[in-house]
Amino acid sequence: MDGANLSGAQMQDVDLSGVRLVETNLFLTQMERANLRYSRILGSTERNAALGYANLSATINYGGAMRFAKMTNALWDDKTDFRNAFMDATVLRSAEFETRMGNPCQWVGEALDDQEFFSVWHWWVKKTEVPRFLMPSDLRNVPLPTPERLAELGLTDCEPGQPFGPMPTTD
Repeated sequence: MDGANLSGAQMQDVDLSGVRLVETNLFLTQMERANLRYSRILGSTERNAALGYANLSATINYGGAMRFAKMTNALWDDKTDFRNAFMDATVLRSAEFETRMGNPCQWVGEALDDQEFFSVWHWWVKKTEVPRFLMPSDLRNVPLPTPERLAELGLTDCEPGQPFGPMPTTD
């Protein structure tokens, strides 16, 4: 679905496990309760993956990767769970969303180049103990980052959170 214009698409309850959405327009997309497990939502320096006003209520992204995506105005609720998604600083998201997700350790605070992004995502996917058949096939041969680089990125003690457990309360 690379480069697709899915603006306003009705994708409620859709299993998008492993889907690859590169430079895809998801503006106003209705994705309530979608499963984004091990998916890729990737933009580029020329064109962000647009998630403006996309409805991500109760959507789960476990082990998926996001890069060059704009989700500052995406709609989400207490059941939305991106705690185990992997992303770098090229993903624009609201402070409220970051706080609600608990500022996960694998949300890297710097923009990574292509090679390093996929290398660190590969490391993260392995940390989630994904069954081999679910691991994106093109990740299997990507070299893992060095322990030194993981330390520089602050990922040394980074561990996946609860896979599909309840979100923490907002009290």
